[in-house]
Amino acid sequence: MLHHGSEYKEDDANFEVCMPIRKGENTGNIEVRELAEGPCISLIDLHLADPYRAL
Repeated sequence: MLHHGSEYKEDDANFEVCMPIRKGENTGNIEVRELAEGPCISLIDLHLADPYRAL
């Protein structure tokens, strides 16, 4: 998920879901774009994963 903005917003925050794909085309509400190479941060919220430990 990409966050476009440098400040916290209670409402109307600009987020974008992204995932790697081999090839794609724009269809309806889905826009396919290639991101420029660069540094990134990966974050996993372990608090959200807690309920799944019991499975």
